[in-house]
Amino acid sequence: MWGRDEPDAFACPFCRSSDQSQPVKAIVAGQTSHISDYGTSVGVGFAGGRVIPVAAAGRSFSTAQSPLAQMLDLPYPPRPGQKVGWGLLLIVPPLLLALFPGMLMSVTGTIDNSNPWLLSLFYLVMFSPLLIGCVVLIIQHGRDGRAWEQQIILWQHAMRVWVTLRYCYRDHVVYRCPDVSIPPEATRKFVYDQVMKPPIAYDSQR
Repeated sequence: MWGRDEPDAFACPFCRSSDQSQPVKAIVAGQTSHISDYGTSVGVGFAGGRVIPVAAAGRSFSTAQSPLAQMLDLPYPPRPGQKVGWGLLLIVPPLLLALFPGMLMSVTGTIDNSNPWLLSLFYLVMFSPLLIGCVVLIIQHGRDGRAWEQQIILWQHAMRVWVTLRYCYRDHVVYRCPDVSIPPEATRKFVYDQVMKPPIAYDSQR
């Protein structure tokens, strides 16, 4: 408890009090809930020439945050593996476009199946979109991995600034003692701006 003449080190720069303030980290932790749900989905399948119902069960995970926690949070950078699904979407359509005319030519007898060299060349051309797509996906995944590592380093530095912030419920501002105050929606930008600031150049002749 603070004395009558002792200044409050965590006081808001507007109301000069900390009785209605709380660390940003504690607010985000208290207003974020992690939900685990177990559900069953039903579809159809084929067996023995008949259509049969197929059930699949699985567990899903999700996160729910209050509007204030969403503004104050400093989310962890997404992993590159989460983008692989989008890369597959770039591979599958060209592959299907190549397989359809190839299968049509094979069925109609346009390609001579007795010539192994011609048949090998035909399949190479037919599957070339898949090969090119896989190479591009691997290269892009490597680039995303290196970029993600840099984002993690930047995020770690940003966390050191983020944990020093407090939020005042009375004045609805995020502040850092002694004289920094920002609106809640600008929290993330402020934190990364502090990390990205260029170092101060000192004159060595002084």
